[in-house]
Amino acid sequence: MEETSWVSVESFAEVRLLLTSEQNGSHKWIDTGLVGLLKVIQVVYQELQGKAIPPIMHLRLCETSGICVFDYELSTNFGFEPKLAPMLAAVQIVAGQWLGLLFKHEDDRIAFRHVMHRLQ
Repeated sequence: MEETSWVSVESFAEVRLLLTSEQNGSHKWIDTGLVGLLKVIQVVYQELQGKAIPPIMHLRLCETSGICVFDYELSTNFGFEPKLAPMLAAVQIVAGQWLGLLFKHEDDRIAFRHVMHRLQ
């Protein structure tokens, strides 16, 4: 029997979502135009066919209306850059591609760094 629980670890308001784009052999940040409440969610499987499996992390971005416009499941060995700028952190989504998280306040970026390090 499979038993699953979703645990919302932390939420951060007014986070802007950026993606990297390769142009002429270099990477550039592209603004997706998505801004919202960033939720760090941990999915914990109590048991899957009698075997324990490691927790899975999701990054979810929701608009003020509550509609989630972005949901990404992080691989177990994801890359993480906690401070690219005072309010910018990044998570590697695939080899060479990064998801940028531009926080409205530096304190939020610092708190996000602590959450990510705790869950890694």
